[in-house]
Amino acid sequence: MGRGVALLAALVLGGCGHLGAISEVTTYSCADGSTVTAGYRGKRAVIHHRGKSHHLTIQPSASGARYTGEGVQWWTKGLTEGALSRLAPGEDVPSAGSLACAAPT
Repeated sequence: MGRGVALLAALVLGGCGHLGAISEVTTYSCADGSTVTAGYRGKRAVIHHRGKSHHLTIQPSASGARYTGEGVQWWTKGLTEGALSRLAPGEDVPSAGSLACAAPT
């Protein structure tokens, strides 16, 4: 958990990210045993999963907050649960299933 937060902060604050200072950082535990560390600021998010960071932009959704970019979708409901999905080339909505993740309560 600490490594993901440190890497996320380094990306954002070190000039590699485009968020500026992030307002929230949350680490989610996923159903496959992995973690997603996510930092949010306005309409953007940076997530870190399995050694890779992705810069995402908010997209329309019926409920929750849906972010996409760099071939992934991260969909959250509050800061308590999220779903990570891969986007195939040309997809706006994933055709494959998602990985369920939850923040500590």
